[in-house]
Amino acid sequence: MPSRTVLVVDDSPTAQRIIRVAVESGGYRVLSASDGDEAIEVATREIPDLIVLDIILPKKNGFQVCRHMRDQSRLTEQQEPRNGHPLGQATRC
Repeated sequence: MPSRTVLVVDDSPTAQRIIRVAVESGGYRVLSASDGDEAIEVATREIPDLIVLDIILPKKNGFQVCRHMRDQSRLTEQQEPRNGHPLGQATRC
């Protein structure tokens, strides 16, 4: 079974490292982004299984990122689910 992917979005390199170590120790593949625009780009390209999203970020804040992804998922809800999860299953922002 392929490993699940987690996207960690935080502008603090220290926070990214701490979360990366914890998540990788659980066998997950970890991607990272340092600002809101990069988070959207990586999430769109990689479609992670989980996103750990800081709120206070450069460019777009965490709420803006979450809303963008939720709105984008509504446009693509008709696509096949990835890893058993429909793209439209976003948390409230």
